[in-house]
Amino acid sequence: MVTKEEVIEQLDEVEDPELDLSIVELGLVYDVRFRRKRGRHSR
Repeated sequence: MVTKEEVIEQLDEVEDPELDLSIVELGLVYDVRFRRKRGRHSR
């Protein structure tokens, strides 16, 4: 399973093209949440 820290680490690589700063550095990422999918899974 992917962790919150891993997601933030990947998002830190996404840069604003005009400012050349990551969206995390700019404070545009407030939180990371995971939602469980409901329903049946095929095997």
